[in-house]
Amino acid sequence: MINNETSEKTLPLSTPSFIKMKEYDKGEELAPIFQLSQKVKDLIDEKLVDTSRVKKCLDNLKKGVNLEAVAKTKDKVAKPKLHIFVVDNQESYIRIEKKKEKKANVLLKDITKVVSGQAFTKQGSLSKYFEKSKKHAEKYDPDLCATVHYGNSGGHFDVIFTNVDDCIDFLIVLNYLIKSNNLTTINPMQVMLMRYWILADENCDNKLSIQEIGKLMNKLNIEVNTQYLKQFFNTYDVDKSGSIDFKEFQQMFRNLQPAHPDVEKLFVTYTKLPNVISVNDFSKLLKEYQLELKLTDDDCINLFKKHGSISVDNVEMLPLFEFQSYIFSGDNSILPKEYYELNHDMNLPLTHYYIGSSHNTYLAGHQLKGLSSVEMYTRALQTGYKCLELDCWDGDNGQVIIFHGRTLTTKILFEDVIKAINEYGFKTSPYPVILSLDVHCSISGQEKMAEIMKEIFGDKLLYPNETMKEWPSPNDLKYKVILKNKRLPSSGTNNNQLVTEDDDEDEEVEELLENESLVVPSSNVEITNQNNDNGTVVKPPKTKVKIAQKLSDIIALATGKLESFNFESPCWKMHSLSEDKIMKYCQTDYFNLAKFTINHFIRSYPRGTRFDSSNFDPFYSFLSGCQMPSLNIQTYDCHLRMNELLFMENGRSGYLLKPDILRNRINDLSNTNVKLKLSLKILMGRQIPRPHNAEKGEIVDPFVKITVHGVPLDRKTVVTETVWNNGFNPVWNSTITFELTCPDLALLQVSIYDKNVVKSDEFVCENYIPVKWIRSGIRSILMYDEKLQIIEGCCLLVDVDKKF
Repeated sequence: MINNETSEKTLPLSTPSFIKMKEYDKGEELAPIFQLSQKVKDLIDEKLVDTSRVKKCLDNLKKGVNLEAVAKTKDKVAKPKLHIFVVDNQESYIRIEKKKEKKANVLLKDITKVVSGQAFTKQGSLSKYFEKSKKHAEKYDPDLCATVHYGNSGGHFDVIFTNVDDCIDFLIVLNYLIKSNNLTTINPMQVMLMRYWILADENCDNKLSIQEIGKLMNKLNIEVNTQYLKQFFNTYDVDKSGSIDFKEFQQMFRNLQPAHPDVEKLFVTYTKLPNVISVNDFSKLLKEYQLELKLTDDDCINLFKKHGSISVDNVEMLPLFEFQSYIFSGDNSILPKEYYELNHDMNLPLTHYYIGSSHNTYLAGHQLKGLSSVEMYTRALQTGYKCLELDCWDGDNGQVIIFHGRTLTTKILFEDVIKAINEYGFKTSPYPVILSLDVHCSISGQEKMAEIMKEIFGDKLLYPNETMKEWPSPNDLKYKVILKNKRLPSSGTNNNQLVTEDDDEDEEVEELLENESLVVPSSNVEITNQNNDNGTVVKPPKTKVKIAQKLSDIIALATGKLESFNFESPCWKMHSLSEDKIMKYCQTDYFNLAKFTINHFIRSYPRGTRFDSSNFDPFYSFLSGCQMPSLNIQTYDCHLRMNELLFMENGRSGYLLKPDILRNRINDLSNTNVKLKLSLKILMGRQIPRPHNAEKGEIVDPFVKITVHGVPLDRKTVVTETVWNNGFNPVWNSTITFELTCPDLALLQVSIYDKNVVKSDEFVCENYIPVKWIRSGIRSILMYDEKLQIIEGCCLLVDVDKKF
């Protein structure tokens, strides 16, 4: 049962900034999230500054506007139907109804993209409908349609306008609303309150019945019985109207979240007033206890205002509830905001960086029978991956294709992939893109590849330099494309030649051949595998592959088999190792592997038998300094989550500077003295969802599992007790201590599971936190779901103590 007692009931409620009347800015420009055709931009450009028109359109939208739309289709082809679009009086969300049935409630702050024109024809559901229906395609004008994307789970609605004025009116008012709902000026807790209000108000009558409150409690993982629900409802139905309005709902929600004793104790220690704290005391608390030494007075004032300060006797104060809201917020994260910004030295040799890398990038599913897609390359690049894999084969009519050879995966054109890489390669960051080419083409196919890449990439291509002793830096290589493949020896001749197929990656193909009846030969291999009398595969001693001179001439990263750790070998020669070999080297020759990666690239990849596209643990690659652990990005398991959360560091640039101990102090790895004593008191959680974010089902029974990944002496896993039947505000008060010998390489995995008595415990959410970045004090840990979407409102509160 939830404790709803509080000592703050007499304090005035702070008003959400989006409930206050907004000023119309005559200098409006189009918000960055709008992707409109030039025709549409020209139509609405001068209308953006037409204040009277914006006001009139907004007033009409608050009353309700009829528009043809598709609101819920799950990407199925659907016919547009008449819907009513309504903006609430607080200008915070759009309600979409059809025949008085709610189809969607979209918080304006959740809108991520608005597309029209040519962009619209590639997205949404209406475009698919018109593609299928020739009858309606004639009256279809992409410039008079819009797809509005929102949330983290692919939500969108599509609108078709019957005339130009309706299109202009809708887009200019949507632009105003989106810009005026700027998140940086909105109290995050008030946003959460509005989100839950929308979730609860199922019939959109701007009030909540006892049934709606009961359903909301269940969705929030709050266990209540019928008797308690009636008592609870009557407490907040102050005017005895039989329903709860938004003001009563605000008070109810505040009382559902009493302050944790440790938070209240910290608050009381620094304030001189009951239930409120001044900005000066707030600043002192942040600097003394939270060790926020870089915060300026202006920073403290901005945080104070953002999180709901109120006026008490004409002095700005922050109530205890708002203070706790700050403590739980991302502004008080265990990771500083600098973690997510570009903060690494980008002027060191390229081999000194981890590089976000993808395995078989083209695959959207299974390794043997999955879909290949150009969009997987654009997705990888937009996520921040900088090393992509291309399996290249001869196609029909002299074309080069990409697919997983000797399998049933679908095929895509090499040229289409290169065009996509050229378009998206540097949108996330300007640092170099590395293309890992796995070439099975004939000489003519390889020459075709070279022609395509030279034509499309142009000056972006990095050409070989066999005289360099170390690689240039990421800054030196901005906007460059680096090709990785087998290369001909530099003999001064210009002839196609045979080279020994001695790359470690070829073992992946051998594993496939041993486990599947897939024996389609490669067209550039001189000797193929043979079957002996009993039908088993016989590996030839070595095979020869033909390398086209034209392709070899543009390969800057030459691949070869790792025979030994020759530290004097050229830095432009790199090696690829399977996950099993990485593990073996970590156990038997760790120091030499780590030392070798200071000036040489190592790429690691999944063993060939991972047909289901599962991933290996990339941490052992990171631990040994290997720059490119390549993962199957279509499979969101714990290993991919680890990888992508780590690469959120440094501005999601795709490049992370390796710890100094792996670049300059490798011998220090043998020092086994404890360098850091890390103590974590797990105080409580907030708004822990059911597994898979399910809205229905049993109330979650959460427990926390914390694992330290690091050098062998530092590895440790600890599990808390289970809190039964409470996902809303479970309290643990459990202290865990880790003694770390190499904190620079330690990684904290914080996971929450749902305890099950009769079946396996279920994963709920998690986060990965590099120990070197952890901040002291009472901190929040934001949580991500299984698909690596941040769960808004869900976090873990911990008290961190670090002793060096």
